[in-house]
Amino acid sequence: MDGATPIPFATVAVVEDSTNNILTGGNTGENGQFELTTTADAFYIEISFIGYKTKAVNEFSVVAGVVDLGPISMELDNA
Repeated sequence: MDGATPIPFATVAVVEDSTNNILTGGNTGENGQFELTTTADAFYIEISFIGYKTKAVNEFSVVAGVVDLGPISMELDNA
């Protein structure tokens, strides 16, 4: 995917680094945006949608308690 087309209703999870347990999750909206809340210090974001490869995002900065991931590109799963 080129990053320009939003993926509505993709599954998004906050996953704990040390255990790989899902801490919280939700879905993207019609515009592909999402907002989740966690008190965890060490986590990554996992995004999945049918027909696309699951994407783990673990390179981000927390500024004033907020993470802005910006646009995220998803790769088609040609399996």
